[in-house]
Amino acid sequence: MVSKTTEFFLHHIHNDYPCHIHIYPDDHILLFERYTDTDRYLVAVNTRDTVQRMTLPEKLAERYYVNLYTGRNITLGGQLKLQPFEYLILK
Repeated sequence: MVSKTTEFFLHHIHNDYPCHIHIYPDDHILLFERYTDTDRYLVAVNTRDTVQRMTLPEKLAERYYVNLYTGRNITLGGQLKLQPFEYLILK
């Protein structure tokens, strides 16, 4: 279930920067994909003060990404593991 705050945030992102947004539901990790015809971003946020894991859909697990903070190339595999309050922005 997506919170009202998250809906508000994503609605404004969508209106300010026309794109498609896909939200992947989870109780502890906010995971959404934002994409246009030319770019694709995956954002993951651990909203808890404990380590959280999430099984990823196959289509996300198979892709290669660039971590926009470190510049490193990564693949996520089938599980996403985030430290307390950790977040990733991947392209």
